[in-house]
Amino acid sequence: MKKYLLFIVLAVIGLLIFPLYFVDQDTGSVYANEIREGEVTASSLNVRDRATTSSAVIGGIPRGTKVSITGSSGDFYAIEYRNRTAYVHSSYIKVHSASQQVTGKGTITASSLHVRSGPSVRHPIIGGFRMGQTVNVTGSSNDWYKIRINNRDGYVFSDFVRISGSSGSSGSSGSSSESSSGESNSVTGSEPGAGNVTASRLNVRSQPATTSSIVGSLWMGSSIQLISKSGDWYEIRHNGRKAFVHGNFVNVSKEPSSSSSSGATALNSKGEITASSLNIRSAATTSSSIVGSYRQGQQVNLTGQSGEWYQVNHNNRSAFIHGNFVKVLSHNEASSGNSGSSGSGSLKGKTIFIDPGHGGRDPGAVVRSTIYESHIALSISQKLKSELEREGAKIVMSRTGDQTVSRTARVNQANQSGADIFVSVHANAFTVPSANGSEVYYSGARFSNESRRLAQGVQTHLVNDLGTADRGIKEGRIQVLQTATMPAILIEPAFMTNQSDLHILQNRQDDIAKAISKGIEAYFE
Repeated sequence: MKKYLLFIVLAVIGLLIFPLYFVDQDTGSVYANEIREGEVTASSLNVRDRATTSSAVIGGIPRGTKVSITGSSGDFYAIEYRNRTAYVHSSYIKVHSASQQVTGKGTITASSLHVRSGPSVRHPIIGGFRMGQTVNVTGSSNDWYKIRINNRDGYVFSDFVRISGSSGSSGSSGSSSESSSGESNSVTGSEPGAGNVTASRLNVRSQPATTSSIVGSLWMGSSIQLISKSGDWYEIRHNGRKAFVHGNFVNVSKEPSSSSSSGATALNSKGEITASSLNIRSAATTSSSIVGSYRQGQQVNLTGQSGEWYQVNHNNRSAFIHGNFVKVLSHNEASSGNSGSSGSGSLKGKTIFIDPGHGGRDPGAVVRSTIYESHIALSISQKLKSELEREGAKIVMSRTGDQTVSRTARVNQANQSGADIFVSVHANAFTVPSANGSEVYYSGARFSNESRRLAQGVQTHLVNDLGTADRGIKEGRIQVLQTATMPAILIEPAFMTNQSDLHILQNRQDDIAKAISKGIEAYFE
């Protein structure tokens, strides 16, 4: 018994002394014993099985959903998803600080530490401290400590303040990187720059973010070769490997020059915009200025690629658009202007209008305060779009983000698109939780026979593939169905207000999309 108690005591002491950090040898993800909370800011965020945009999408998370962040890998956060580790892009996660109210006495550890008017290097410098000076820390915001200087609030970077007697957690607050986007604006230098360290001890990190792992440190006065600049960070070589140091603590004697001002890898392709409106930015980061926008369906020349971003030419200047909202076209697609068709498959030559229900100011049905019908409808619609495009169809959508679109505008878009069929995607709800199953509404005003046949095909595959109750097909006196100038259906795959059905809507969206696609294919046979 005594040996057992001794083992427990030693184990507890070990956990207190040694931070519980480990690296996944397969993914390179860095995990910590502190789990942070984040919130999804995109209308629907892809969940992937690896920390790369080329990996498989295993699910989607709607805007406003809270997630537990267990680690990071490059531009991705590791999260807990369906009892497994999965990955989401950090650009679309708002990280909540693990400790919002760090207070106490702090000692400056940098030789000279700037005080800024706000918690970012983009705020002006309003003062400074020397190494060894003590400050009163009154709060924290992301990676910055709030202090008082000259009778006003100021902020200092937390890496260079040692807290003693803190009423909160000491050290970094554990929030997201200073660089708000998590997207690297890296510039490949043809000629390296030079500088020396001004902090007493400067952390060297694996990525240009304070959330990345520390791989070493440099002492004050150390001379370093600056390979490139990535936002507020400089890329250097450390122990023969690529690493990063924060530019706020480097006295640069020579900036690294570049063979290309954009740092983008050369590319010669055409792309099509898939978002309803896509921002064009001055640099490959979401913190850079917006210089214009593209509309959905526009084709653009892609002249380069920098990480997740594509380089374009806008008003005779180099600019960038995010690759998540660009479909790179094949030579045949680009020359013909066919935005959706893959050129083969059972739906080749067909145009299908997909209408994700609700959106923006109209969330549709809402359950548990955070689960919106509009988010579910959009996520399923995006998966359906991919399924149909694989079969050669050209797809037009009424919305691609969480925006408000009137019923009249939806029908007008559809009628002007030249689409062969109209498919509206929703999710059902009722005051009685026992209500469950799938049903499809069809237009009885125009093309009633065709609409009914389309509805029956989709309904049959939903019920067979999902195992849901068959609520049948019904004629719907609904504006979007009545005024469409083509066969039109409105799909209610399952009920949000039924626990079993909600599980299907949230966790089997790929199956729903495939079932709908099968029904559409059967209609065109």
